[in-house]
Amino acid sequence: MRGIQRLAAVVTASLLLPASGRGAPEALGVVMEANQARLGAYAVTQGSTVFDGDKLSTGSGGTLRLRSGRAMFYLRGESSLMVRSKSDADSKRVEAELVAGEMVLSSAVDSGAEIAACHAKIGPGANTAAILEVRILSSRELVVVARRGAAEFSYHGEDAVIEEGKAYRVELDPIDDGSAADEKNKKAAHKKNKKKFILIAIGVGGGATALGIWGAVDAVSGRAFVSPDHP
Repeated sequence: MRGIQRLAAVVTASLLLPASGRGAPEALGVVMEANQARLGAYAVTQGSTVFDGDKLSTGSGGTLRLRSGRAMFYLRGESSLMVRSKSDADSKRVEAELVAGEMVLSSAVDSGAEIAACHAKIGPGANTAAILEVRILSSRELVVVARRGAAEFSYHGEDAVIEEGKAYRVELDPIDDGSAADEKNKKAAHKKNKKKFILIAIGVGGGATALGIWGAVDAVSGRAFVSPDHP
């Protein structure tokens, strides 16, 4: 009987010990501002910690600002994002996947942060501080604005650079408008040379001004990133 009791005590104690090789999950960011915002199914408040796989969302008129290292993500109303760690042996990156709505990334140099949207990747150019704005129009259409610094856009192996001060509507997997007769004759060539996306220039507009002074802080210089449209 004593042997059984001793064995039970040993087993119970072993279950209370931390698993070998396991550590606490690494925080990817901290919520700096939250208004009508949620983390998963629950209301989120300033100071909340965000981990890999967390989903953040805002209601109508809501806002959310998330700081991750040397970058700040600003989520506008009726928008949602998923935070993901993209770290590997050579680099440590944080990716905010925009699921719906609109988001701004304010990034210091070499922040390792980027936005994903509709399977596209949007991030600052190398050695560049940037303010980038991305809006989802549909499952095949985005708006990308490079308000400060250049943006690097990538989709299924094709890349493009969006210069500072430029804004584009991006059509993903554009549909060919050729006639049925032409389609038969050009099918092979079209399949080989088809563009994965096209960029259509649009006006930059005052999108960032509508955000107010949302300027995120450059973690290196301590300066605020302020919209170039702000008077």
